[in-house]
Amino acid sequence: MVNKSVAIIVGVFVTILWSSSYIVNAWAFEEAIGPLTLAGARYVVAAIVLTVVIRSIRLFENREYYAKSTLNWRIILLLGLTGYLMAQGLQYAGQFYMTPTQTSLFLSIGNTSAVLLVDYVYTRENRSRSSIYALLVLSVGVLTYFYPWELKQISFIGITLVLFSSIGYALNLTINRSLLRHKVTRTEDLIIFPMLIGAMGLLGVGLTIEELPALTPKLLLLILWLGSVNGALAFYLWTWTQKHLKAFESSLLNNLMLIEIALLDVLFLQRQLSLMQLIGILFVATSIAYVQISPLLKKRRESKL
Repeated sequence: MVNKSVAIIVGVFVTILWSSSYIVNAWAFEEAIGPLTLAGARYVVAAIVLTVVIRSIRLFENREYYAKSTLNWRIILLLGLTGYLMAQGLQYAGQFYMTPTQTSLFLSIGNTSAVLLVDYVYTRENRSRSSIYALLVLSVGVLTYFYPWELKQISFIGITLVLFSSIGYALNLTINRSLLRHKVTRTEDLIIFPMLIGAMGLLGVGLTIEELPALTPKLLLLILWLGSVNGALAFYLWTWTQKHLKAFESSLLNNLMLIEIALLDVLFLQRQLSLMQLIGILFVATSIAYVQISPLLKKRRESKL
């Protein structure tokens, strides 16, 4: 039996890999590759590597690997559209206009708000007032981060793109939860086939509207790293941790990325963060953590009554 501490350590390692993607993306943008082209190339590599890895594991375990998805093509297209063309494509496009820390800040707020909105309208899992209060604190955190509110340090194009990416993220998460809850498909089908479809779409759009990048050795290495290590390996390890961690524990681990990205931004891209910006980041991180654990706290209180 795997110790939960091991699963937590692996989960933290995965969040560091995902956080480092923001830095690697910034390095890739310096090689004159467009954000959509980069996202598409990364996820094409990730989908191919994941397919090879999962097939190898199935063969090693003497279990058959079925290349054909158990999902119908409409669901695959919907997952590819929401999870990759919208969530990842718009996120990459937004990061093109902002620093990694700013991107992660608005992405954390957008994802949390969008998930709460979908829960409120569709799943109705979280309708507590505490979540609304936490969102207000999130707003305080953002205002604190951008104090003294100089417009030159804000990219409204980047913010808009990132917030729209959060809508895709929330829709994709809701669909995945529904499919897994009703056990109508294999877990890998929710990742590999939508990822490949979404990646091909991103790559097609990127190569159509963005300039064709020069495939330098540095850029090729960055794409392969993003796809195989930060993509395929990280997705596989994260899926493995889900078997040993509760949902709220995974959510809290995921919340570490906001702080990790800020630290990596300072260390590798020499960003300067003021005290007010650090306070704003902590405000946002704490608020999101509260949103994630508040349903559990509510259930515990109700069980004691």
